[in-house]
Amino acid sequence: MSRANIIGCGPTGSLWDGLGFSVGVNDCLKFGRPVNALVCVNVFSKEPDRQRIVNETKTTHGFWSHSRQWQHREDFKKLDMQQWSGRYIQGRVYWSHTSTFIAITLAVKLGYTEIVLYGCDLTDHKHVKNKVLADEIKNTLELSRELEKIGVKLYIYKAYGAFKDHLPSITE
Repeated sequence: MSRANIIGCGPTGSLWDGLGFSVGVNDCLKFGRPVNALVCVNVFSKEPDRQRIVNETKTTHGFWSHSRQWQHREDFKKLDMQQWSGRYIQGRVYWSHTSTFIAITLAVKLGYTEIVLYGCDLTDHKHVKNKVLADEIKNTLELSRELEKIGVKLYIYKAYGAFKDHLPSITE
């Protein structure tokens, strides 16, 4: 199995040891470990500290975004996405409510078959709460079931956060 670590901005993102292939989201560099690829679908125009961290992030496997804001980057890769509808079609990247969802499907598109979520806790997200959080959990579980059909396993690191009762956890 080839493993990709998805590095989010939540508390458990700081627990990633920096080893193995990684797809980070947004300003995950705040934890001090470089990532191989970065998904950034925000421009952070009202959050200059986060924007600075994103600007400082260097990648070896692309800075993936749909926003023209970032196309000046040498590592920019245009992110073409489709809205999640409950059915996974190989080779596509999907969006739901979080950058994590996009990063998971990007990692699968890149050929990874074991996906481990670090910092994708959704315990204190500014926008993903209540009904939106419930919808994101539902969509991620649907995605997980769809990915299992093609031999891809989705895990969370440690049993923590919004997915702790929904996805299997891994501690290594």
